[in-house]
Amino acid sequence: MNEVLPFFLLLFLVGLWAFGQFFRYRRRALLHKERLFAMEKGIELPTDPALSPSLSPQVCLLRGLLWLLAGIAWIICLLGIAALLRDDDRTGAAACACAGIVPVGIGSAYLIYYRLQLKEH
Repeated sequence: MNEVLPFFLLLFLVGLWAFGQFFRYRRRALLHKERLFAMEKGIELPTDPALSPSLSPQVCLLRGLLWLLAGIAWIICLLGIAALLRDDDRTGAAACACAGIVPVGIGSAYLIYYRLQLKEH
C-alpha cells in the first residue's frame, strides 16, 4: 500500500494539472472565436485581458502576500517536523525546509514590484 499511494497522488496531481490546462485551452479557443466573429462583422475587437502588459498593484499585492506567507508556512512546518524527528532524519527535513526560500523570494519580488508601482502613481 505504501508503494501505491505516491503513484496515485502523482496521478491525481497530473490529472488536476491536465484538467486546468484543458479549460484554459477552451477559454482561449472561445476568445479566439469571438475575435474572429467580431472581425467578420466589422465590430470593434473586444479587449483580451491576457494581453494586458502590466499587472494592477492590487493583484501584485495579493500574489506577493500569498507567495510570501506560503513560503513562510512551508519553512515553519518543515522545521517543526524536523524538531520532532530523530537526529538522522532531522537534516533531511531541515534541508527540505530550505526550499521554502523560493516562494518567499517570489513573494518578496511581487511586493517590491507593488511598492515600486505605488511610487510611480
